[in-house]
Amino acid sequence: MNDIDLCYLSGVELRRLYERRELSPVEVAEAVLRRIESLNPKLNSFITVTPERALAEARLTEAAFAGAEDPPPLAGIPGSLKDLTATRGIRTTRGSLLTADWIPDFDAPLAERLHNAGMVLLGKTNTPEIGWKGDSGNRVVGPTHNSWRHGRTATSSTKSPIASIRVCAPSSKRGSGFAARMWPVPT
Repeated sequence: MNDIDLCYLSGVELRRLYERRELSPVEVAEAVLRRIESLNPKLNSFITVTPERALAEARLTEAAFAGAEDPPPLAGIPGSLKDLTATRGIRTTRGSLLTADWIPDFDAPLAERLHNAGMVLLGKTNTPEIGWKGDSGNRVVGPTHNSWRHGRTATSSTKSPIASIRVCAPSSKRGSGFAARMWPVPT
């Protein structure tokens, strides 16, 4: 499978392929990270990408599937968190100049639960300042661009995770609003 095919597999499909040892969580994480590296400079949907953490988590997941232990439900499934979510050791700007360099020493309950469930964290997606306004821009990193019409804003705090689907379709997206999943956008 090529990178795009790997990026658009659902969490259920990934889990099934991992259990059968037909696909490696490391291979998927690498494909997703390459796609983020390729498209994020244009879309600005990720504020922070965490390749070292993602690959380390993917390697642990691969070992879990190869061993006797029963991996957690989201084991090896790539995902991201909106940059509003405090995540231990990862810059969490909340889109605000007030917290532009904040590195929490704790996980928000959402981050902790997704980590414990085995999600491979790719990084943090863009957000309007403190998540309060109707477009995706902020003064820390600027707006997320509309994946259909570059130069236009993605229009709301929920649109950065949606734009990140254009980068790649991680099967687990969580933010302040809802989980987003849509059909692949033409590349």
